[in-house]
Amino acid sequence: MTTSTLQIQQDLDRTLEGIRSNRGLSEEAKRRYITEAYEKAQADYRAAVETQEQEIQERSQKAEKALFEIPHRYAADDLEKAQHPPRTRHVTLRRCVTRPRPSRLCHRR
Repeated sequence: MTTSTLQIQQDLDRTLEGIRSNRGLSEEAKRRYITEAYEKAQADYRAAVETQEQEIQERSQKAEKALFEIPHRYAADDLEKAQHPPRTRHVTLRRCVTRPRPSRLCHRR
């Protein structure tokens, strides 16, 4: 499971609070630890956002395929499916738009 951006922010806040409240550290050490905490949080945040964007794109592609793919015949075996890959409906719609004259693809009855 990916870490949410909110969780990363909460972890950073807790880490910074711990660093600032530590009286045993010098100001220079606190600055160094705070800088390291910010750098780690930025890297984690970038990775979380990238992962979330990738998941969104995968779900979008899966939904588009489910919506626009024309299914094979129910009795088709694997060999027949490989020989005749499924076409998608959006390709047919593009043909209707690009052709200036009416075609039978646009006017099915």
